[in-house]
Amino acid sequence: MIDEGLAAAGLQLQGSMAVEAVSSRVEGCGDLLASFSTVLVFAHAGTRFWRNLPHKNGTDPLDDHAVQLVSDWLDSSGVQDYRLLYPSTDVAFDLRELGRCLGWHHDSPLGIGLHPIFGTWFAYRVVVAANLELEPEALSGVEAPCMTCADQPCVAACPANAVSSKAVFDLDACSAFRLRPGSVCATRCLAREACPVGTMYRYDEDQVEYHYAHSLDALKAFSAHGE
Repeated sequence: MIDEGLAAAGLQLQGSMAVEAVSSRVEGCGDLLASFSTVLVFAHAGTRFWRNLPHKNGTDPLDDHAVQLVSDWLDSSGVQDYRLLYPSTDVAFDLRELGRCLGWHHDSPLGIGLHPIFGTWFAYRVVVAANLELEPEALSGVEAPCMTCADQPCVAACPANAVSSKAVFDLDACSAFRLRPGSVCATRCLAREACPVGTMYRYDEDQVEYHYAHSLDALKAFSAHGE
């Protein structure tokens, strides 16, 4: 745990890695990290972060609040030499690989990462490169939950047949089904809700609707652009 205050605010997942370890695993980030010693990763899990949001207005209220929390913590800790890597408009790298390094992210048939405790109910919020001395996190050796899931209820629950037991998610099938008029998948994912991992951390209904409504808007915009 890096900071209890951040955890209380909803950023329960906190990780630190030496820059050398990140550079060797995450492609294309070597130059970004050259002048720093440590990479810090923060993610929310469950409902705490959502419930603690001061407001839900604006373009990216979750990003704004998360960045403010981490920036305030860095400033109060006397860390002045740091760079925001995510969320950012000018930096692109694989968040999933960072999660794999920390043991947070396991691939799933749902096409999204699965945490061994929180299931799919977590999301990366902030990544920072900093000159800060912290003990690097030990890599988790926890087995991917999907490897021992015999029933795979997520596969049966997907009305679009986009979820496969072969762990190859059919994004096109999912997108097409979500764009149908009156689709049951417009603002929720039945397959995700069927996953038995981390059910006690499932998002509130308004949180689910918020995230899926935003992703549906993006999907509609992408579809219209493609036409």
